[in-house]
Amino acid sequence: MAITAPISGRVLPAPPRVFLDTTCAPPSGRTLAVPAGGDLQAALNNARPGDVISLAAGAAYVGPFTLPNTAGAGCIYVQSSALATLPAAGTRVSPAQAGLMPKILAPGSPAIRTATGAHHVRFVGIELAPTSGTFVENVVAIGSSESSASALPNNVTFDRCYIHGDPTSGSRRGILMNGAAIAVVDCTIAGFKATDFDGGYALHAWNGVGPFKIVNNYLEASGINVFFGVESLSQGSLDGFQKGTTVDGIHAAMERLDRYGVKARIVASFVIGDSGDPLGELGLIRDFWRRYWRRLQRVVIQPLMEYPFQQRLRGQAQLYGDERFVHY
Repeated sequence: MAITAPISGRVLPAPPRVFLDTTCAPPSGRTLAVPAGGDLQAALNNARPGDVISLAAGAAYVGPFTLPNTAGAGCIYVQSSALATLPAAGTRVSPAQAGLMPKILAPGSPAIRTATGAHHVRFVGIELAPTSGTFVENVVAIGSSESSASALPNNVTFDRCYIHGDPTSGSRRGILMNGAAIAVVDCTIAGFKATDFDGGYALHAWNGVGPFKIVNNYLEASGINVFFGVESLSQGSLDGFQKGTTVDGIHAAMERLDRYGVKARIVASFVIGDSGDPLGELGLIRDFWRRYWRRLQRVVIQPLMEYPFQQRLRGQAQLYGDERFVHY
């Protein structure tokens, strides 16, 4: 059904044309257990559709690891050995469950990257992050420089994963999604920040054809939480995500503006009550005001409310000026 806008005769974007079904047939093949210190790349190379690659909860696997173009069309599962203890499908995970997850680490290059045409891999209950103190451009990089839709990585799903930047150094992107049929479901993706003008992104795509499915995630970045390049997005489904910006993320954004001489005034809007400690949140807002009051046009504080699709804006700053609009 087409939706038309009466204002200026413009046509609003149509609803998603495709529902991306991310359910997979239950595993029907082998279980390839990779213990701490084991060879995850060998397991990826040897896995076949229907297999499970079981990673030891709490163990660290240092990448980069490449998803191969495997023969066949069924799913290969890469999952935590403690999957039964993690929240059930349909429930978002949080950093509190990180101890139940194996860690796939990015040592400077992506933790996970893809071969041309890699397909049908489902990550379940995995933590993905840089090695300690490391800034990476992409924690996960789906796609590289493919020039045709048929060559794109496809049918890659992140289910109940915790993906984050380094607490000190940050990182550019959580997932670079230059592929087809890419899904991010019930995940927490947080801590992506950079001090240059480009900032950080939780999810970013510019060379994918979709469809993309982004459902019930917590997304946090100092730049833009979800960004699709104008040449990439053909179809998409975004539903039920929570947008947050930590104080560190806001500070990184403000420092970035100062570094590049952006003089626009700031409108900061905070929604309080999400953490269960509204007095603590008011204290953080007070500290933000004390630090940046010369740059602030106004500060708006409002109680927690539910937004459409369960979106909740916990900390938001908007920049207006010189035809620029930056959303933190």
